[in-house]
Amino acid sequence: MRSDILIEFFDSTGDVAVSSPHICAGVSPPGNGSIVTCGPVTAAAPRTGGNLRNVRQRWRKARAGAFGGSLESPSVPW
Repeated sequence: MRSDILIEFFDSTGDVAVSSPHICAGVSPPGNGSIVTCGPVTAAAPRTGGNLRNVRQRWRKARAGAFGGSLESPSVPW
């Protein structure tokens, strides 16, 4: 099965994406238990004086509607 992966810099305090999304389209692990990477990605966002920011990853079946699910990195004050 192929998946699309979306990665974005995310403002956890404001609950909003603060960078353009980076999408790796149509990726598929080579075998059971394998890992697919999507990146590296460079993102820039203005400092906010303390809002919590993290990196959020979302996924979907390749070209199948909205992205669902998500994993987020630990947040840091930005």
